[in-house]
Amino acid sequence: MLSDNEKDYFNSIVKFIKQKINVNIPIIPYDHDLLQGKSKEALGCSWSKDKIIVDKITIDEYFIQECYGDYMYRLGYKSFVPKVEEKSIEEVICHEIAHMSYWRHGKKHRELTRELIMLVNSNSQSQEYIL
Repeated sequence: MLSDNEKDYFNSIVKFIKQKINVNIPIIPYDHDLLQGKSKEALGCSWSKDKIIVDKITIDEYFIQECYGDYMYRLGYKSFVPKVEEKSIEEVICHEIAHMSYWRHGKKHRELTRELIMLVNSNSQSQEYIL
């Protein structure tokens, strides 16, 4: 369960990414420990009934908490600890958004993920991606 501050932190990132990439899909926190198999360890999950249309994206709550703690630590709040995971929430969300075009992991999925991350990290205006 996320604190209000963690929710606000996460929601501000989601809003920024949705505006930057011009995508409209639910991106929500979820306790991935409730999932089965490999999904339990996933930082993010794309949900689809048919592996064609992505219905929603979930980001693991523990990962969000870890990223929020890292953010606060970098702001100088030493009661928080830096995160262990190398990936950022932005990178994980971009990876999951890439599944809207390429369900399977492969070269095209990796290239689109990289493009989306570069767009999110750039100072350019939002760009319409056909996903």
